[in-house]
Amino acid sequence: MNILIVESKNDRCFIEALVKHLNLNKNVKVDAPICQIDDYECLDGLNETKLTTKFRDVLDDVAKKDISKIGLLLDMDKETREIRIAFVNKALSNALSQTDASFTPIKNIAEFAKINLDADTSVEIACFFTNVDGKGELETLLKAIKPNNQVSNYADCLEHWRNCVGIDKVSDKEFGKLWIDFYVRWDTCSNKDRKQADRKCSMRNFDYVMQEKGNEIFKLDHELLAPLRHFLNLFK
Repeated sequence: MNILIVESKNDRCFIEALVKHLNLNKNVKVDAPICQIDDYECLDGLNETKLTTKFRDVLDDVAKKDISKIGLLLDMDKETREIRIAFVNKALSNALSQTDASFTPIKNIAEFAKINLDADTSVEIACFFTNVDGKGELETLLKAIKPNNQVSNYADCLEHWRNCVGIDKVSDKEFGKLWIDFYVRWDTCSNKDRKQADRKCSMRNFDYVMQEKGNEIFKLDHELLAPLRHFLNLFK
């Protein structure tokens, strides 16, 4: 079994849709997200403690669930690739600190490193950081892969609101989440679906949105997704 660790509920919904689109369902399982309450739990950045705890949980299951490869997907946010990799290696070191296990530090994205849990058990791990042009998160990517033929009038009007209240009052991360929320709720929701908007047109139920119309409102073959598709294909 191959396991993917993701940061948030919405990351899980999107990655599961992309995994299905790539016909990798039999090879990859997306694990429960690190932030399980809601996406705003990780709004100020994922901390080392949460990632360390997640690593411990997954590594404890390696032998029991016969896990051979672990993939980690985190938002790049405003960090550099080097800082993000160091962050991952530190959390992994913390997770293994009270054991006899050893690991080869991750050196680059989409490249496997080996973890030796004991004399008979080992697992490979690789990471990837969601971004557009070296920064951002899932919402940044979702906005960028909107199909050209899909209108986003409601979501785009949020720019006027942000300018009105003050750009410095709404962070890019918060604004990105709001833009996607409005896009899904108002720009992509049919008149029929609006009668059940919370279930069919809300980020609260992003799993339904991705399952039912994900490839219509987001271009899953977009060139910006090529690095992520390459990463996921490592787990075939």
